[in-house]
Amino acid sequence: MANRQAGRRAQRWCRLVLGVAGLGVGILAADLPASAQEWTDPGIDDWFDASNWNPSQVPLAGGVVVISNGGTATLASPPASTPSLGSLHVGTSSLGTGIGTITSNGVTILVGGTVEVGTVSLSGQTATGTVAITGAGQLLGGGFGSLFVGTGAPAADGQVIIATGTVSAAAGVSGFSAYRVGTLTGAVGAGSVANGSVIGLGAPAPSSVSNVAVGAIFGTDAGQGSATGVLALGGPQNLNFAGVTVGNIFGAAGGSAANGSVSIAGNAGSAAGFVIVGNISASDLSQVGSTATGSFQVANGGNFAFQPGTNVFIGTTFGPDRDGSLVNTATGTVVVEGTLSAAGTQISIGLTSGGIVNGSLNVGAIDTVAIPLSFLSVGTSQAGGQATGSLIAGDGTLRVNGGVSVGTTANGTAQGTIEIGGTGALIGNGGLFVGTASASAGQVVSAIGSVEAAGGVSGFTNYQIGVLTGGFGDGSVAQGTVIGSGALPPAAVGFVTVGSILGTDAGQGSATGVLALGGPQNLNFAGVTVGNIFGAAGGSVANGSVSIAGNAGSAAGFFIVGNISASDLSQVGSTATGSFAVANGGNFAFQPGTGAFIGTTFGPDRDGSAVNTATGTVVVEGTLSASATGIVIGQTNGGVVNGSLSVGAIDTSAVPLTFLNVGISLAGGQATGALTAGGGTLNVANTLFIGISSGGTAVGTLDLTATALTAQAVSAGQGAGGTAHILLRQSTASIAGSFALGTGTLLMDNSFMAVTSQFTLGDGATLIIDVDGLVRGSEYGAIDAGTAVLAGTLRLDFSSFSDIGGDVVFDIVRSSALDGISGDFASLLFTGLYNTYSFVAGVEIDGGVDIYRVRMSVPEPLTLALVLPALLLLPLIRRRRAAA
Repeated sequence: MANRQAGRRAQRWCRLVLGVAGLGVGILAADLPASAQEWTDPGIDDWFDASNWNPSQVPLAGGVVVISNGGTATLASPPASTPSLGSLHVGTSSLGTGIGTITSNGVTILVGGTVEVGTVSLSGQTATGTVAITGAGQLLGGGFGSLFVGTGAPAADGQVIIATGTVSAAAGVSGFSAYRVGTLTGAVGAGSVANGSVIGLGAPAPSSVSNVAVGAIFGTDAGQGSATGVLALGGPQNLNFAGVTVGNIFGAAGGSAANGSVSIAGNAGSAAGFVIVGNISASDLSQVGSTATGSFQVANGGNFAFQPGTNVFIGTTFGPDRDGSLVNTATGTVVVEGTLSAAGTQISIGLTSGGIVNGSLNVGAIDTVAIPLSFLSVGTSQAGGQATGSLIAGDGTLRVNGGVSVGTTANGTAQGTIEIGGTGALIGNGGLFVGTASASAGQVVSAIGSVEAAGGVSGFTNYQIGVLTGGFGDGSVAQGTVIGSGALPPAAVGFVTVGSILGTDAGQGSATGVLALGGPQNLNFAGVTVGNIFGAAGGSVANGSVSIAGNAGSAAGFFIVGNISASDLSQVGSTATGSFAVANGGNFAFQPGTGAFIGTTFGPDRDGSAVNTATGTVVVEGTLSASATGIVIGQTNGGVVNGSLSVGAIDTSAVPLTFLNVGISLAGGQATGALTAGGGTLNVANTLFIGISSGGTAVGTLDLTATALTAQAVSAGQGAGGTAHILLRQSTASIAGSFALGTGTLLMDNSFMAVTSQFTLGDGATLIIDVDGLVRGSEYGAIDAGTAVLAGTLRLDFSSFSDIGGDVVFDIVRSSALDGISGDFASLLFTGLYNTYSFVAGVEIDGGVDIYRVRMSVPEPLTLALVLPALLLLPLIRRRRAAA
């Protein structure tokens, strides 16, 4: 859509340019007044000799001067300049031989009106004109006339014309209201040529210029032609409300070529309406197969500006631009060594449908602070085109009120780059699309985009970075990078999609995306998709990375990091990797109803040796808040997954999570999942599943420090291949129903767990109690349960325990009923002791309830040597129902 709209805009402006160019070529030779003075000497002679003119007098002020008989008029000092001529025509096709030359040694030529050098108009087919001024001489206009050099317009459709014009003035060329250099206008015949060159090396005072057209073909249903123009002005110019067209083809037959070059050594003023550098616009397939090259340079540290509403096209094509092996090719280069200012401007750099284009804009600094750009496209292609675009600024602020597209394609190939150095920033108010590709019907596409702004990137409503969509063909690629190092004010963001493939029945593709924002963002009601594959052929790869240095707002609807979703076995064998990091202590939130999936696969995941592999990593250095959210970390059917969520603190106090699954494997899969929190409240409304396998292997880890855990129930380390590790440090756990750990580890480090119903440890479970002191639940881990079923291993870690004297008691598990504890630990381990103690462990009845208690005492010195080996190597003898 954006490309089509840009195409319509370009054609409107090209028609405007065509209209302006077609208004005439100054005072046309056929319309010269009877009072015109014509050079009569066919050889080389003195301008100031009246006998060389008809009428016989030296040209006076206001005179119309024509040199087109093959002769050469020479000027030498004194005088220092001619009078201000009315107009000057050197090498005009309708008069004489159509050949004329002026040479000047130090004499300035003054012209108040139009100057034509080597022009073809109305009748005749060939013209050659030359103006060469050496020494201190200049070619100076009076501020109102135009300079036409090497321009041609046929007298009739299909007429073959050849126009060649050259102007050189060592001291400078200035004072003209418009420049037409090397242009063909109208329906020229095949083989027509316009070749113009204007070189003014000196730096005269700047003049107001309304239009510049250099190396351009303006025709409708025109034949094959060639236009070449060079405009090099040695001093500053004031392109006041000027349209600029350099290296442009509009409506010429296939095989045409346009080459234009403009160089201004100093401040260049401003352009309005249009700036077209390196463009081809075609209306039908007969106009395919042309080449346009344009360059526009503002040197010597000069500045330039785009006025509000200006349309800028650098290295672009519009309309039909590919027909079999024939293709339109356009290259545009704009260099502004100083500052480029722009307000309310639309800029397209490297834009095509099916052509081959290369556009670049390189500026010392960019300034769009007053009024933002309305649109920016850098490296965009459609319909099989190949586009390359770059925008490089040494510093400054690039603000865009609409969308920004960098390295994007639909059924083509595109590469785009934006680089802003110094303290420069990119600030938007629409979507940012970088390295995104869409395709249909098996089309192979490639999109590579890069944005780097040292001062930061912010303000965009959504980010699409390294995204491949549609029914693309095998080998398709999308690669996007956005790095904004500086910190800008946060802005509301709707969606974030980074390093993802979103296709149905698509081929094998690769998508890579990096989004690194140096300051906080407000992902308000945003969907987040990072490192995700949905419906792509086996062998596809997606890699996505998002980093936000500060508070990141919230996500709603979905949060997907490292996922593969397949609909059939042909989509098995892919890899997805996603990471999402909120750094600098920043916070993040899941809005109510959000589904969060971190390191997951869905659908068919395994077909023989082919398997889907997904890895998701989420780090929030500050607090992750969530309410009424479902979180899945490391879950698969038959794939290989690894999911990790690590947060500085977690806050689910307002509304509990609807579900939390950590490390879940089904149908032969391999799943690893981990949730780590350094504080806060983890509240799960339903059963918390950790390390569950119903085929395959699963390892789930819940690592909580200074955190309050609340859950309806806990099911951990279940199934033949399920293992869970629950690590509670300075934390509490409140389980409304049951707690069951089949295989794995439960670490209670200065923590307390309360289980309303049954607490169960399986044969493969290890309960680790960290003992720092004698206070239950705070200095050593402890569990209260309605009932308990014990098995596996009990390990007491005394590494931080201070030596004491006498007997001490540790109540490890307390039930709420007589006969409330059944089973027993198969083995007991005691580690971290520097002195020798004796232990007795088992179930005791105290206060009418069962308590699993460990008693520790210092043994008799005489028996110490006998019991020590047994304490270290053998399970201890346990007591059952010891007296209170």
